[in-house]
Amino acid sequence: MSTPVNSLLCGIDSHYFSVRNRVIAFNPARKVMGVMDAQDWPPLNVEMESFYCLDLGAVPIGKQGYSATIPIVIHTVQWTWLVSGTDIQKGIQIKSRGDRYRINGQIEKELENGLYPGFAQKLSVEYAGADGSQLIGTPLDPVEYIMWSPASFVKKSDKVSGLLYGTCTVRITNMTDSILS
Repeated sequence: MSTPVNSLLCGIDSHYFSVRNRVIAFNPARKVMGVMDAQDWPPLNVEMESFYCLDLGAVPIGKQGYSATIPIVIHTVQWTWLVSGTDIQKGIQIKSRGDRYRINGQIEKELENGLYPGFAQKLSVEYAGADGSQLIGTPLDPVEYIMWSPASFVKKSDKVSGLLYGTCTVRITNMTDSILS
């Protein structure tokens, strides 16, 4: 038995499916953990060097695309990952994580590849499976597309742990379902 997901979130889910599939095609070993509300970050067990897609919220598109019956919204999502790197000197953290810069560069390259071409077919996404843990995406009919902005990459190193915290922010344009009168 399957349960439909909120149609407002189909834009984020469609973006996630598209990016995940391209990232995995580029590097099958890279883990793409799923979409979560930004307020739930970080999870109890963070998988290092894995992508998490955080939903930061949505705003209406504004006057240029306003429709009272079919609202267009801009979702902000942030792709997030942590890199620990390999210690050069045992017991010394911070700058001793010698390869974290190169690992982060590879991760950014994979995500940039995943974000290409900046649009995807919108999917109707449902939870399926006996335990409801599998997401299934079915293209909408008639066909509808979402598009997203170019990526903004930011990284920050934690001075105490030596971890590198990487983020990539994009804005997804999504036409929502009709509001019934």
